[in-house]
Amino acid sequence: MADIYMRISRLVVVVMIGCFVPDEVVLAETPPLDTELELEPGTIDSSPVLQEWLRETPDVLSTIRNEPSFPERLQMSYALFPSSDDERGLAIGIEDVFIGNLPLTVNADYVANFDDEDNNRTAYGAHLRYYMLPLGGYVNVAPIVGYRHVEAVDYSESGVQVGFQVKVIPSRGVGLILPTRKPGSARRKMMR
Repeated sequence: MADIYMRISRLVVVVMIGCFVPDEVVLAETPPLDTELELEPGTIDSSPVLQEWLRETPDVLSTIRNEPSFPERLQMSYALFPSSDDERGLAIGIEDVFIGNLPLTVNADYVANFDDEDNNRTAYGAHLRYYMLPLGGYVNVAPIVGYRHVEAVDYSESGVQVGFQVKVIPSRGVGLILPTRKPGSARRKMMR
């Protein structure tokens, strides 16, 4: 038992000493890595990721903090209103359109039935979301503030919309990813 305490105390001392040593000293003493890779011929030529990493090591932490793991979306869908004798309609909207380099997005939607003025149904609204966690993470929380209007037979309601959203992203960049080649840029375009 004393041996375990001795090992733990040595580890604590090493960690405490490491906290006071400047990063430059530690990095200066690190031997350079061998950049020569032992790969089959043609592997680097056929791999855009390897080519990018050999040109310049990407800043992965910056990517996680600044590049969203969820894409901007334009939505268009068929709408069904079961409470109005299965009236049919159209729903369109935009989601997560970023404003500049801020973690602030604009979202808007419009839903309406096709015809039959006796059973008219419409709903529309717009709101802002401010993402509070790093945009590249798998989970994010966003307060919401906006406006919503809903109109149905003998019913009409509109007003301020306040709330929050928890977004779970199980996989970054779901969809087909095609590289876009711009000089000095390593961005990828998301195909939806």
